[in-house]
Amino acid sequence: MTSQVMKTITKYAMATSHTSFVLGLSGGADSVSLLHFLRKTYPCSLIVCVHVNHGLRGADADADADACREFCKKLDVPLIEYKEDVAAIAKRDGISIEEAGRNLRYSCFEQTRMQFGYEKIAVAHNRNDVVETALMQAFRGAGALRGIRPVNGHVIRPLIDIERAEIEAYCRENALEYCTDATNLDNAHTRNRIRNKLLPIITQEFGPSAYAALARMVEVSAAENAFLDNIAKNSYDICAIHVQNYAQEELSLDIEALLQHDIAIRRRIVRIGLATVYGSSTNISFAHVDAILDLCGNISGSMVTLPQNFVAERVYENICIRKRRASEAFFVNLSKGEAVYVPSYRKYIGLYDCVTKENAFTMLLDCDIIEKMQVRSRLPGDTIRFDAVGTKKIKDYFIDKKIPRHQRKTAVFVACGSDIVLILDGLVKSDKFKPVGNSCPLYLQVWDA
Repeated sequence: MTSQVMKTITKYAMATSHTSFVLGLSGGADSVSLLHFLRKTYPCSLIVCVHVNHGLRGADADADADACREFCKKLDVPLIEYKEDVAAIAKRDGISIEEAGRNLRYSCFEQTRMQFGYEKIAVAHNRNDVVETALMQAFRGAGALRGIRPVNGHVIRPLIDIERAEIEAYCRENALEYCTDATNLDNAHTRNRIRNKLLPIITQEFGPSAYAALARMVEVSAAENAFLDNIAKNSYDICAIHVQNYAQEELSLDIEALLQHDIAIRRRIVRIGLATVYGSSTNISFAHVDAILDLCGNISGSMVTLPQNFVAERVYENICIRKRRASEAFFVNLSKGEAVYVPSYRKYIGLYDCVTKENAFTMLLDCDIIEKMQVRSRLPGDTIRFDAVGTKKIKDYFIDKKIPRHQRKTAVFVACGSDIVLILDGLVKSDKFKPVGNSCPLYLQVWDA
């Protein structure tokens, strides 16, 4: 392993013998082996470790922190610890726990780097992480396999070319003890299902070299994407007419300038625009980007509803991406495997092949009769079916239930055409789409942000 890590450091110009490091230490095999390598093999002297307790796993997380302290003491490396309530942060910011945890970790790493004046942040992502991330991007519909960058600003990943099995072997050879996170076995998380279910099948069917082949594909794709992204950044500066201050979260793209470019560059320009208003490129899907580009051929006033309560609207010869106003209709396509956030209810809605969120409201649907679905506001002609009374117009249902007029205007539905599948307020279910016979079910899930 050591010779390959040295090659990786040289290949990507990650560090020199004089480089100082902040190292993210979780206590797992990856970060433990990276610290041992930097301390015992790589000729560097300045290392400070950072351990972040997310406040999610109780005594297990405390045990991980104890192990990190003991290991750093053994290697004579200083350790800085942070502890935060990641679940509370995720709820406050309206993001997933995974994203909140990742944001917190890198914030702590950067804070420590600035405090000590160190040069690099070393994290222990490996080749398996690269492949898992690329597959997650593919299944999410991101449109490009970007994997994980070996170098991203101050952040370096010296183990990026090493498989997890090699890392565990290194730990055994050097008698290194490490912690195992029990949540890695919880297949409710997409990454864990890929790691624990899908990739073992791929390895079994295509041999142990499958990981290396997938990793090479991601490496080539990432390099080409980086090249095209650099072109797109220059083009974006021409297409972006104005970017208002971040608090207003709004920008406009010049359609004529946008259409001067090849479709590959257009898509990247739109991605940059979305990342600008969102503040992050996380969870921008291929479908969102293409829906915005379709506005180039529509009339002024045409609009697309986007995640995080944003809309894209054609305004004469521009496309404006901005926050949705309270009076505007809500409309988002619901694709299998993706979650839609409904700001007015502070809830997520997702459609899956299996139960993904254990404590969520779950509705089984017949995949043979479900077609394209949306999460949207009420439209004229909407109906809902109940076995006891038959099909009713939503207007009549609201009148019968004495729903106030102002609530009718803001109601949000999961719909299949003009058929209402679920009324979000009260989680009222239609009986039309219940699985029958041997049909394969889909799982519609709703959970709190």
